[in-house]
Amino acid sequence: MNALENTKEIEMQDGPENTTQEKVRKQLAGRIAAIENLHPKLTGAHNGHLSGQEEHITQRVALGIDEIDRALDPYHGMGIEFSGLHEIRSQTTLSFAAAAGFALVLGNHIERVRFQRSQDFRAFETEQFNRTNRVSRSVEVNSSLPLRPVFWIADRFCQIEAGDFYGPGLYPLGINPERLIRVLPHNFEEAIWAAGEISQANQIAFALMEVRGNPHKLNLAVTRRLLLRCQTSHVPFFILRQAGLAQSSAVSTRWLVEPALSQNSDEDLQQVTGSNNLVGMTTWNISLEKCRGGKTGDWTLEWNHHEQTFQIANPSKSNISSRYSPGQSIQQSTKRSTGQPAGQVIRYQALSGNIIAKTGN
Repeated sequence: MNALENTKEIEMQDGPENTTQEKVRKQLAGRIAAIENLHPKLTGAHNGHLSGQEEHITQRVALGIDEIDRALDPYHGMGIEFSGLHEIRSQTTLSFAAAAGFALVLGNHIERVRFQRSQDFRAFETEQFNRTNRVSRSVEVNSSLPLRPVFWIADRFCQIEAGDFYGPGLYPLGINPERLIRVLPHNFEEAIWAAGEISQANQIAFALMEVRGNPHKLNLAVTRRLLLRCQTSHVPFFILRQAGLAQSSAVSTRWLVEPALSQNSDEDLQQVTGSNNLVGMTTWNISLEKCRGGKTGDWTLEWNHHEQTFQIANPSKSNISSRYSPGQSIQQSTKRSTGQPAGQVIRYQALSGNIIAKTGN
């Protein structure tokens, strides 16, 4: 079975500007228009009847961790501003999967909170109407999260270096592969154009754009234009930078994400299986490098697949102690579990005249 058979793709191919490219652009525009007609609009403000502080709160989503929420919003502690442009980067290609996972989890968390908030406000609005007009009107509240689509603007070089999606692996992150619409641009100019069009569609959950390294075409002016469009449409947009350096841009936040050792698995599950080497929660070392109007910080964060929530990793339950740290000496690390020495280092003269080391048993 193809792991991506449920995902949708829009591929931009070579061809004359007036034929193939124009058809693809119309296809993308048609898909966005169809989505806007199918899904309800989830905006930050409600009919313009909110005070300044209330509107500030509705424009933000808390991650559920006070320390991080206070860093993102020092005055109110309400978390991240979702109506904006955010960057999540990895230092190396090997850690790109961790950064991509964090981006998907963060985007989906924002969507879930916004949806629940809209349902709560709809129920409150109906109750106020009933009291004012002294009538009884039923409240139709959908408790399930609608399958609002997620746009992923792919980069061919990122796919070559880091590989492709594994569809079933998206479920623990809270993403149904059927929600994923991947745009496959032929070059970076098309990727920027697609990002500009998608950032104006206010009926989608969120969007991501892969970037390899630090392309000069993704400059301050381009990111500023994307930011303004996201603020107008209230769409969270993530720039997912693979093996890139931090650079000047108009993003609201910039995160550096690296994989971390997961915690030991659930203690009750360990007792049932008799093993403490089970798979733990997804864990990241994250650094908030930039936050407009906020603070920076470093945390070890994990994602609870069952509760679909963030939580700070507990160092006391980590399995890091079972491994040696990079700063340990060779004498300390070359010990077997029985406490016996792993061997000794013997030097002998090679035929080439160079000294090489051999480990004896």
